[in-house]
Amino acid sequence: MRTGGMEEKKIKALEFFESGNNCGQSVAMAFADEMGLSEEQAQVVTKALGSGIGGQGEICGAMAAAAMVIGSREKGSKAEVYKKIREAGDAFRKTFGGHIRCEEILKEDRVARYQSEQSLEGHWGDFLSRRPCAACVAKAVEVLMENK
Repeated sequence: MRTGGMEEKKIKALEFFESGNNCGQSVAMAFADEMGLSEEQAQVVTKALGSGIGGQGEICGAMAAAAMVIGSREKGSKAEVYKKIREAGDAFRKTFGGHIRCEEILKEDRVARYQSEQSLEGHWGDFLSRRPCAACVAKAVEVLMENK
């Protein structure tokens, strides 16, 4: 795995987020080509994922989009797909204090800890500190790039 590729994909997803897309849209749009979709199609089919699935504070939209990407790229059985998604969820939970629920991730200093560990500099480092959900977008990209 090339780290540069991960950083490029992460910045692409953060650009989508910065331009007004929700967390799930941003992840899905960055991986649209892998899902056989245009960026516009990915944007449309994931518009309800933000703020914990339609603003309910439930599963993080970035994690939900990551599950969609995994489902589209994994050619094995349903059990194999579920295993990959559980692994991604475990990596997400490890980063955010044991949680994949939006409402829980955004509590306390869970996002701040992740932000402080990032090597993104300049604009993107500042962006992560101003927009807490950007950390979830960035982590979802990491999970997807590490589990190809």
